[in-house]
Amino acid sequence: MVDSPSKPLQDQTSRNRSTIRPHEARAGDQTADDSDFGPYGEKPTLQVAAEFQFAYEQIRERLFGGKLPECLITISNSPSVFGQFIPSSYCNASDDWIDCITLNTTFFPLFGIREALSTLTHECVHMKQWHDSNAKKRKRLRAYHDKEFAEIMEAAGLITSVTGKPGGARTGRSMMEYEIPGGPFSLLADELLENGFTFTWAYLHGIRIVRNPAQDTGTETARPRPIPQKPKRKRERIKHTCSNCGISVWGPRRAEVACLTCNPVLRTPIIPMIKANHDD
Repeated sequence: MVDSPSKPLQDQTSRNRSTIRPHEARAGDQTADDSDFGPYGEKPTLQVAAEFQFAYEQIRERLFGGKLPECLITISNSPSVFGQFIPSSYCNASDDWIDCITLNTTFFPLFGIREALSTLTHECVHMKQWHDSNAKKRKRLRAYHDKEFAEIMEAAGLITSVTGKPGGARTGRSMMEYEIPGGPFSLLADELLENGFTFTWAYLHGIRIVRNPAQDTGTETARPRPIPQKPKRKRERIKHTCSNCGISVWGPRRAEVACLTCNPVLRTPIIPMIKANHDD
């Protein structure tokens, strides 16, 4: 685990304001840092870990009174999951087990850092509820956001909603949330963002960020556009059947298939393919 940043919030986040973003760095760019850490001023792995740890500690101290345990925060690229809490999922050589929170960094530039902080808070609520529950209740918690979950979220300054908007059901399997204006989370997020905190790196392989130049206020306006992929080459497969014994095999239309039992070369398919074409 990365040690807690010893610098105050202002000092810690001021570093992020001057960090060169991946889309800003170019070959020969005079603003790039020529230190041993590379063009971005830091080793990316350490930078990601430090930002995750710092955000977690701010949320833990400000929204949960510092009562959450240590955990390991990792990156997930699942296309349908913003984040996930996995209890007792990592172990070391001393047989010490620790919880894990995964965050999908692909959504960071698409929905903004504020939404990423909200997702991290959501997973922290799962952690708190898990550690405050008995074994019987934990089985149900793994697949459901119950009333207690909604109450803990509200205390942290977030309202659960299946739609992510006011009026949506507050309990269920899949759950989103929205902020309470002036609530604990809102105040914390305002402070972090005003001081320049950000998550520098995001997984965007196969995705292009499209911005509206007329309304570009940063990452909040970003939307994904898949990079066009070269279509897979499909080859038609048909059934080749021996006219003598009736044995059949599948293969390309132009293939010359011989029956080792009867010997004749099957130059023309006897029975056409009746199913959909298959990829080779």
